[in-house]
Amino acid sequence: MIIYVNEAPYSRKYNDKESQLKSLAEWYYFGEIHTITERNPRIIIDLIKHYDAMQFITYSIEEFDMSPTMICELIFSMIKLDCIFTSHKESLYFDHKDNILEVYPKVFEIFRKKIINSSEFINHI
Repeated sequence: MIIYVNEAPYSRKYNDKESQLKSLAEWYYFGEIHTITERNPRIIIDLIKHYDAMQFITYSIEEFDMSPTMICELIFSMIKLDCIFTSHKESLYFDHKDNILEVYPKVFEIFRKKIINSSEFINHI
């Protein structure tokens, strides 16, 4: 299993997110857990191959410094490798059994809501 945390290693936020994800993972995973902070999608895929990871879990898809399209492509790459993608905050779960046509709408809906919420905040100022 790979846990993805996009924070400075060993910072307070990093430790909090890593701890939450490890606690979650302990409920259903009994193998080795690797925490990564890599931001490059190609290297993330290489790490999945290197560790032969069957599960990739992140706190939120907003952790990725990528466009929604790039995030979807990263998820597709994981699915092709039979690696299950999970995002804790958004309760997203994709594996090879799921219809990959659901990835784009679900990911884009999350970012659409984020944009709407931020524009509502700006309008209230």
